[in-house]
Amino acid sequence: MLISYAYSAYRFPPRREKLEYPDNMLLGYVFGAADNWKKMLDAWRAVGMRHFFFRPNHLHDMSSIPPGLARYYYDQFQEMRKYGMMGCDYDATDNRHATSLEFYTVVRLCANPDESFERIFDDFCSAYGAAAKEVRAYFEAVERDGGKARDRAELRKERGPEAFDDEPARKVPLIQAYGRDEKELAEKRDLVADILARHEVAGDLSDTELLNLRRLALVAEQAVLVYRFITALENPSLEELKARADRLQAFRLKHYRELPDDYAGVYRRWWAEIQFWQHYNKRLRAGK
Repeated sequence: MLISYAYSAYRFPPRREKLEYPDNMLLGYVFGAADNWKKMLDAWRAVGMRHFFFRPNHLHDMSSIPPGLARYYYDQFQEMRKYGMMGCDYDATDNRHATSLEFYTVVRLCANPDESFERIFDDFCSAYGAAAKEVRAYFEAVERDGGKARDRAELRKERGPEAFDDEPARKVPLIQAYGRDEKELAEKRDLVADILARHEVAGDLSDTELLNLRRLALVAEQAVLVYRFITALENPSLEELKARADRLQAFRLKHYRELPDDYAGVYRRWWAEIQFWQHYNKRLRAGK
């Protein structure tokens, strides 16, 4: 059995050749965020493909803004099952607290594809103990906003400096940032802060449950700071941009032990925040 990825520029099916021994080939299809994977798979089947598995890159985006895509990934997984996938091997980045529900959903599906989303969601929220119902309400709001962000992103042209629009893969962070509303993110931050304050006073959480809730509060706060920094890149005021960048950096330095992350990747990888910081540095050098 020959196993091969269909990935990046070579994820497209051949135009001239056919698969001569399709029963002896297993194709690992890696699709992009903007791909119509069903149409692409139909094209692969037309050249002879019979066996395939998926390797979505969804959990590799390194976003610091909770995407609200857990239910979307769940539904997509079930659609891929119906389409005949033999398995999956999601690519992912460790320590992504902003995508904790997405990670948990995918891992549970890989272990037990027949589990309902509601069961997975409830088990995830149980990690917050007595705050589980309130935390679930927070994540339900995040999921609703994630759906609205996807809808808005599909209906509009890309916004932002032209340097951000040079490759389709780079649209992902823009979708998650510009597709949102600062008011929505601030409301989520305040909601989690209120939940945390109530349970700190009540003293009804274990040490681990309290740690989970405090980390969730930091995730919600960082999301607002990241959004404010990214949107300030279009602000004509360099001083305002610098102030927002400084606030984000100070927050991360202060809380890096409580909110550990692969910050080297966040700042340096092309699909993460590097495009934003490069544009920021360009404006600093230009002085405007």
